[in-house]
Amino acid sequence: MVILKLVSWADRPEERGNDPSDILQIISNYFLFEYDEIIDNHYDTFPDEEFDQLRISAKVLGRKVAEILRKSEKLADRVLNILESNTIDQKNSPIAKQWAQKNDWPLDYAIGLLEELKSGIIEILK
Repeated sequence: MVILKLVSWADRPEERGNDPSDILQIISNYFLFEYDEIIDNHYDTFPDEEFDQLRISAKVLGRKVAEILRKSEKLADRVLNILESNTIDQKNSPIAKQWAQKNDWPLDYAIGLLEELKSGIIEILK
């Protein structure tokens, strides 16, 4: 679902304004939905410092997305380009700006979630 939401939003952001919020909703619920899987197979995502359920969810979700992206290099490149364009220039990231505004977060926190999602994808694909 995350792949579909990212690509459809990137193709028509003016018509697909809810897609970034939907992606964040998936990330927000992923930890509880996949709790056993995360504890059993992704314990390495738990930081030594402060526990952040959203960051862990984004990273593990990225790993799961990567399993699907392995089947299509073209789609993998597309998804990574979307994430890269939304993390490289923080002040101009439509996704991060929307997440930050809707949740009253600092922009760098929203960027961090996108970075975790991207990082989870990259570590599996590379």
